[in-house]
Amino acid sequence: QLSRLFGSRRGSPSPRPQQQQPPPQLASPGGQSLEISSPISVERQIHIEIDPDTGEFIGLPDTWRLWLESQFSSELRLRQPTAVAEAVRFYSGCGSRPPSTVDAADEADEDAGDGGEGPAADVPVRKRSALTVDSSPSGTVGGSSQTEANLTEFFCQLEDLLLDVGAPGKAGDEFEAKYAWSQEVLGTGASGTVRLARDRVTNRPVAVKCMRLVARQQRRRDALLTELSAMQRLRHDNIVNFIRAYLNRSSSSSAELLLVMEYLDGGCLTDVAMETVMQEPIIAAVARECLQAVAYLHHNRVIHRDLKSDNVLLGTGGEVKVTDFGFCALLTTDDSYRCTRIGTPYWMAPEMVTVVERQSARCYNSKVDIWSLGVLVLEMLEGEPPYLHELPVKAIYLIQTKGKPDYKDPANMSAELTNFLDQCLSVDPEQRPTAGELLEHSFLAKACPLQWKLREHILAARRALA
Repeated sequence: QLSRLFGSRRGSPSPRPQQQQPPPQLASPGGQSLEISSPISVERQIHIEIDPDTGEFIGLPDTWRLWLESQFSSELRLRQPTAVAEAVRFYSGCGSRPPSTVDAADEADEDAGDGGEGPAADVPVRKRSALTVDSSPSGTVGGSSQTEANLTEFFCQLEDLLLDVGAPGKAGDEFEAKYAWSQEVLGTGASGTVRLARDRVTNRPVAVKCMRLVARQQRRRDALLTELSAMQRLRHDNIVNFIRAYLNRSSSSSAELLLVMEYLDGGCLTDVAMETVMQEPIIAAVARECLQAVAYLHHNRVIHRDLKSDNVLLGTGGEVKVTDFGFCALLTTDDSYRCTRIGTPYWMAPEMVTVVERQSARCYNSKVDIWSLGVLVLEMLEGEPPYLHELPVKAIYLIQTKGKPDYKDPANMSAELTNFLDQCLSVDPEQRPTAGELLEHSFLAKACPLQWKLREHILAARRALA
């Protein structure tokens, strides 16, 4: 089995000589000549094994070998070679390459814009670490191929799914008649841009996710269809609610989808968690709001699968809403388990980053969101998720082998918070409570009113980032 841990590597055919010879000609039975083409889709099999004496991998291409040595010490490779191989196997199986940068996912941050500044509040500011890590979509896994045939099928499915679509080629005009664009860009990503707009009648601000559709890979198109299906049927006070979609197909090469959603003026939770020191009462209050969203999702048989501070938006009026359903899974009544490996490594539960051989194996269920919520609480407490200063493959290895992460300052954590985290971060998913059960946890009784306290932290984070 170890020989298959790294799979195969597809590469280009061997370099051809500068003076290329014409392809050979053969005669067909009818007398016509046949031309033999050069080989395509050459696959080179690489046999990998572990040296029993040194614990080192034998047969790795130089690029992988050097990269592996930079990520895992020789002591670690010798002590736990199979665990290291499993982490790399999961990492490479998601389409990632050995360098430190990973393929970007189609994900646009729906960060909210600046609101009116208020009086300075007495909120402690967290000192930003000197070590920076690219924790944007570079750590997100997923991807596939595309063809013109499935592009046409995708547009048919999309048009069938949308309940309110502008006429072909006219959606842009219909949007302009309803909304006025603002100059403010709320966020950008590989899939498009999130911009601010205002309703021409009510002057209400909205967030508009503008996505170019043709360039999306097939797996990303499937995720978009799932996201739209979920957004249309979900409506809750703790979810960024969908308003309307405009599909502009003026030409096949410039098809664009405009998703109009609620706008929150406080930005994402990441800024507040990184730039301010959040005490237990406000952590409990934000966790309660997120749990209410998760409980609603699970009740409606939806797994979010990418719950993290980037996907929690705040409002200066005390609003806390979960967003970005691009990685969500819609469960049927007969199937409450999923095997697809998708999400952002630092927030992924152990059962999500463990390679499973049998496709029929039941891999994980909605309890993965409970683990991610525990990591989210750690973000608010410590300013960052565990292992953020490691590259994704090392984080995957640590989640696989270590399980529940260490707390940085357990002596200053209340017994209620410690117990809450211990339950969320149980390695055995069966031991994790449901979202509904966690809403009854004693830690949430510490929650403070959010209306003013959250605004203080939002404004303090803005000043720290200015």
